Amino acid sequence: MRSRRVLRLRRREQARLWLIVLQLGDLLGRGPRDVIGFTEALAGRTWRQRGRFDLEAVRDELLARRWVIRRKRAH
Repeated sequence: MRSRRVLRLRRREQARLWLIVLQLGDLLGRGPRDVIGFTEALAGRTWRQRGRFDLEAVRDELLARRWVIRRKRAH
């Protein structure tokens, strides 16, 4: 019973991270296919093999890029 609950929570967390990654990609002018390709390149894995840590790395990279763009626009 507990393992199903843990699996459900992990899947929910991955879905939440994926939505965040998609939103960040959209803010940077990238569509879902571009974000998937970026995720695969950054993680070195196929889309189906990606995990939570891969999505977190992509999220962090997209946040860093967004910060750089905003900073350049401010100057």
